[in-house]
Amino acid sequence: MVHLARSTPPSLVAEGLGIFDRDIRRCFTECTSVDVSDVAWMQAQLSPSRGGLGLRSLRLHSSACFIASMGHFGIAFGENHHLEQSLIEFNGAVEGMEGIGLQDIIDAPPHQRQLSSMIEDHQFKIIFDHTSSPANCARLLSVSSPHASAWLSVMPTPHKNLHLDPPEFQMALKWWLGLDTSQNGSSCSFCPSHALDPLGHHALTCKSGGNSIFRHNSLRDAFWESCKLACIAGQIEAGSGLDVEGSRTRPADILLPNWEFGKPAALDFTITSALNPSTLNEASVMAGSAASAAEVRKHVANDEKCSRLGWVCIPLSVETYGCWGEEAGRCLDRLATRIATRTGCPKSSAVSGLYGRLSIGLHSGVLNKYIISVETKHCPPGYVLQNSSFDFGLSCMCDIDANIVNCEPGLKYVLLKPSLWVVAVQDITLKTYRCPNGYCIQIYNTSAGPNTHGSVYTYNSPEAQCNCNRSGVLCGSCPQGCGVSVLTNKCVTCGNENGLLILALCVVVVTATIIIVIYPYPIMAGFYPCLFAIQLAPLISEEFPISFESIHPYLYYISSFLALYFPYDFCLLNNLNPLASYCLRYTPPLLVSLTVVITLVIRKKLHRLYSIPWYGVWTLVLLLYTQAVHTSMSVLNCPLIQDSNGYTTPRWYVDGTVECFTQGHLPLALFSILALVLEAGLIPLVVMISMEKLKQPAWVRQLVQPLTDAFKEDWRWWGAMELARRFLLLLFTLPFPGNPIPPSYLLMAYLCAYAFIQPYKSAVVNLVEVALCVDLLVMLLIVGDSAITEDLLYSHTTQLSISQSNQDGCVVSGFTRFTGLLTPFYYLPLLVGVVCVAISVASLFRVRSKPPQREVEESNQWSNDMLPATPITTNSIELELHASYTQMQSVKPVEMTL
Repeated sequence: MVHLARSTPPSLVAEGLGIFDRDIRRCFTECTSVDVSDVAWMQAQLSPSRGGLGLRSLRLHSSACFIASMGHFGIAFGENHHLEQSLIEFNGAVEGMEGIGLQDIIDAPPHQRQLSSMIEDHQFKIIFDHTSSPANCARLLSVSSPHASAWLSVMPTPHKNLHLDPPEFQMALKWWLGLDTSQNGSSCSFCPSHALDPLGHHALTCKSGGNSIFRHNSLRDAFWESCKLACIAGQIEAGSGLDVEGSRTRPADILLPNWEFGKPAALDFTITSALNPSTLNEASVMAGSAASAAEVRKHVANDEKCSRLGWVCIPLSVETYGCWGEEAGRCLDRLATRIATRTGCPKSSAVSGLYGRLSIGLHSGVLNKYIISVETKHCPPGYVLQNSSFDFGLSCMCDIDANIVNCEPGLKYVLLKPSLWVVAVQDITLKTYRCPNGYCIQIYNTSAGPNTHGSVYTYNSPEAQCNCNRSGVLCGSCPQGCGVSVLTNKCVTCGNENGLLILALCVVVVTATIIIVIYPYPIMAGFYPCLFAIQLAPLISEEFPISFESIHPYLYYISSFLALYFPYDFCLLNNLNPLASYCLRYTPPLLVSLTVVITLVIRKKLHRLYSIPWYGVWTLVLLLYTQAVHTSMSVLNCPLIQDSNGYTTPRWYVDGTVECFTQGHLPLALFSILALVLEAGLIPLVVMISMEKLKQPAWVRQLVQPLTDAFKEDWRWWGAMELARRFLLLLFTLPFPGNPIPPSYLLMAYLCAYAFIQPYKSAVVNLVEVALCVDLLVMLLIVGDSAITEDLLYSHTTQLSISQSNQDGCVVSGFTRFTGLLTPFYYLPLLVGVVCVAISVASLFRVRSKPPQREVEESNQWSNDMLPATPITTNSIELELHASYTQMQSVKPVEMTL
């Protein structure tokens, strides 16, 4: 096309060149997604040195092309007719300026660069004269200053940070051409009181957000890399506290030694805007006025201290559009000379490379700030800036993800999945964490259709998501004057008159322990599966949906009673915190351990060790083990929680306001770790002492007998499995609150093991074990299937809401179909346990009513299944101990038959 313009008279190709210019404009718009006005396109057609993009109009410059070509070659062939027409067209393009004539061409044929420069000067004058705004005038003068457009000629090199990302480049084009980027007058995201102006002055000069420091440092680092290229040693951020007056100011962003006649040069970078109100009038008339004013301010601030230190102060000031101050220009020119000498490249190449590096460092920081201030606008967390199908341009749209299910159109709140606690991190993103059951408010609006139930986070009141007037991280803190209940950590109010119940608990625990230890009969084998299910069902269902809370506590009370703890959830002491509550939960295990030791010591003194019945010890282990493990694991349940400032710390799941392993939590955590080690170590210990092949003392074998009576001979060690499955099931449940999948897999493994191995001697007990495992597994699978849960909880109800408030201000749930479906599965272990107790009691009475010689023959078959299959005898044990107790002359065997 350039050859065509140089060799063909403009009048013959004017139409075709005009079509080509329109195609260039359309291509620019499609490639950059930037729609330009006619005035902005006139600026884009200027060369970069005049503030344009170098997209020259071939139609406008065709006369200059033809005149330059004919001036050098066409005159000799008499092509004067077309040349005269081209001269008329050219003089019209530079109207108001001194034109050229035919004789001028004959005397001194001009170059095309000279003629095109005249056309661009005239075009720039037209744009400048038609600009009514002083700000636009200042912008045009600044972008047309020397080296301001260096960023346009830099070869994109990402690994050297010499590039602009697509959003930055698009914003750079709008900002460079003076297009309106204020997004319909929206306000700054960092200081909403300031509206964004069309030319972006506030977005580029706003002190909030920390981007001004980033922009300054990126420019300093770009200069420092250039100093390294020239092999100039120096120091960054120098001058703080060096003078005798102790000033903390740092006049040298970069200190270069021996720069000015042997004196170090303190280079201080400053970035200003040509649109500042204080210098706008001067900047709209003379380019570089804002940069010159910034140099003066730096001299006033730093000259005195630099003179005391023997330095030369050189301010390197630059305007946001890239216009450099005079002192900065001299310094950069000297540095470019050093680079050219060091590398051997032409100085022009060193100058363009230096200004290009600095220009990219300046513009990347500027545009990053510009994009943040304009495009993020004021979208609250949970919303993203997207193209709206209803409105032209960008708008805040709901960021639907794995946890956010719906948003309020007025940007006031977001609706999330149930049982989630939300924190807005630095007012940018929403972080969600599992909320302990009952701590957060759950809203179930069953009449409003799908996605209208769950947790609500309100931007103006984050604490409104907490239930029972709770507050803090994970809604873990109770209101002032309230304490936590002894079982479920509910916030309740009471006096201190219930404190005596702690003493009553101690008395009951000690008494029950003595009775169980002295009781000479073992626990029935049929109680093993029932006790396991009764203990574990309330614990693995703690994080079930809130509607399950209406039936959950009652089996929990029974489980707590079997663990020798309070059988009811009540307020014990006013202002009782969770740390003290969990310390209290260790009371039964500690008292039982102490009482058992004392009881066994006394009985050893009285009746010898070998005559002690150990059945009660094993019974106490089964009763207390589950609650003890649950307490220890709950104390150590510390998920990582991110606060509103972005800092991540481990928080106690029971009370999120307590930071784990600090202050009051540390001693309790250390004790829980010790307890957990002992509880886990009990499992291999039971396996070791249950192995028949190991040589053991007689009293140890008597201790093992209660552990092995209920199991087949090949599975004597299965008593350890009773402890292991409790430990592992809690380990797979507590760290994953609200997720029934891990315990479901573990229960499936147990179910397969019990169905295949059948470790109990009684076939009936094996069947009961399998049935109760299936019961727990079905309950977990129902909760794990979200489709079933959604249908049972939120569909086909006649209530507007299944949530309501009680007298304490806590939002509780009513009875739903979900609750009705789970109730039989939840209480089935208790029903089976009651049947076992009834059959056992009846069997015992029947056995006692029979004559002694008919006891074994006429015992009920169910009783034989539920009790140990072999009579318990001490003949062999006493005979083995006969040699050890030489003082005994004889031992009369006693057979105990049940």
